[in-house]
Amino acid sequence: ATTELVESLVARGDFLLLDVRDGPEYEGVPAGDPYGAARSGHIPGALWWPWRQRLFDLAGGASGPPRIRTCDEIQASLPATAATGEVVAYCTGGIRSGFAYLALRGCGVARPRNYDGS
Repeated sequence: ATTELVESLVARGDFLLLDVRDGPEYEGVPAGDPYGAARSGHIPGALWWPWRQRLFDLAGGASGPPRIRTCDEIQASLPATAATGEVVAYCTGGIRSGFAYLALRGCGVARPRNYDGS
């Protein structure tokens, strides 16, 4: 998604904006963003959706890589509006939100987007 598209969606107000970053990045910290973003904190109206916790079962306890969550689990972690509307994931540079985008697309979310302009 481009900045222009996100601005038009914000003006219409009919989309879901997912901030997939870690908690301190979403909340904003006085010391600034650890990844060098110009501002700390989230875009107003964004839902905090930490990608690692939403896409992987981190509490598995077994050795090796964590289990990837099922599509049912991933979809259950989203508001109902995600099933039919625009869903825009963002982070700082588009990498973490790119993972989220691919998972959402693969799990059948109707119109996922990666805000690479974030």
